[in-house]
Amino acid sequence: MIDVLQATAKGMQYLHSQRIVHRDVAARNILLTGDETVAKVGDFGLARKVDDKYHKSQLTGDPLRWAAPETFPKQLKVPRFKGEVKFASDRWSFGIVTWEVFTFCKDEPYPKIAHPKDLKAKLAAELPVADELEVPHFPQIEKLIHKLLQYDDELRPIWDEIIQELEELRKQVPENWEDDEEMESKEISDAGYGDEPEKTEYDQQESEETK
Repeated sequence: MIDVLQATAKGMQYLHSQRIVHRDVAARNILLTGDETVAKVGDFGLARKVDDKYHKSQLTGDPLRWAAPETFPKQLKVPRFKGEVKFASDRWSFGIVTWEVFTFCKDEPYPKIAHPKDLKAKLAAELPVADELEVPHFPQIEKLIHKLLQYDDELRPIWDEIIQELEELRKQVPENWEDDEEMESKEISDAGYGDEPEKTEYDQQESEETK
């Protein structure tokens, strides 16, 4: 699981370094080899090459359950709905992918929110929708998801930080944990997790350009 997420994060980091915003980061668009040892990002049907951000001309949102709030069509009464796609918008979507991977894609995101209009209402009101994405036994995965699903796109972790946090999680997640009968009573410790790594020169540039 961690390998898939790290490979996806590194793939997205490369795309962003090439000024490409994907716009459809979802588990269905992560391609695995037959033995599931290699993961690659696929489906570039919505991708755009941009300098800073992409202003959408159509009055439709990106795939709703994966979309960051700033990508929704602009509404004067909803400041977060701007009709903009930024590099940080892909990182929100990666938070959804993280939940999908750790729940084996058994449900669509926000399974307790049945109707799209209800989800849009929660996003418009800036309610903590990450609370709807539970990952049993793994509170640290939930913490990462919460970081990625912040309404202020400038506060979402950049890719080096995401990759580092996943590496820290690797040390805490037991091998073959999905088959471990004792996982029903296990929780992962907070110790040593969430320390901020140093930002690289590229990360500093990415952070500035997503503002």
